[in-house]
Amino acid sequence: MLAYAIGRIGCQVSGDGDWGIYNSAFAVDQYNKITIAAPGQFQQSVQADSNKTFFLNEYPEGPDKVPHKSFAPKSLSFLPNWMLAYDYPHNVNGSGVKLADCTDTKYCEHLPIPVFPTPFYETVVCLLLFLVLWALRRRLKIPGTLFAVYLMLNGVERFLIEKIRVNNRMNFLAFHPTQAEVISSLLFISGLVIFILLRRRDPVPKS
Repeated sequence: MLAYAIGRIGCQVSGDGDWGIYNSAFAVDQYNKITIAAPGQFQQSVQADSNKTFFLNEYPEGPDKVPHKSFAPKSLSFLPNWMLAYDYPHNVNGSGVKLADCTDTKYCEHLPIPVFPTPFYETVVCLLLFLVLWALRRRLKIPGTLFAVYLMLNGVERFLIEKIRVNNRMNFLAFHPTQAEVISSLLFISGLVIFILLRRRDPVPKS
């Protein structure tokens, strides 16, 4: 869990595309700073001539299909804006539109509308979950049960973060989950099954 948290730092600082959907409560100003968006600014940014090519390539079905959520609660106004919305300047994917002040031959793009920085969220959450597992390491006496708890916690964390992350959806019967949602569900179920089986096999730990 600790390694996973550290790994997500790399995703955040490099901008490898593992980010969330657009946070339409924020915008990127002319100085490439994250600011609170004005009413209707999200749709204006999507349809702006300077951004039109990018959004048509990303969402050919039309501007109405651009995934976004508006999230800027006053209770979190003390946080820096980049924790709620980030435009990933100089991202290694070369995704977005060109930065006006960038003269490099590559890595000059940023997202025209900021997104939820999901790698940052995963780093924070997984560090906390690591502390939870560390606290449980002496309480769970049966070998393997701590690993089972790890699987369940990792599955829940990944499933929840998928709700605000950009991902392609699969067609499975009447459901349309993302690949990560399927994997996280299997992780949780596997952890639960392992935990139950281990407890039944050895309900009273040997001293």
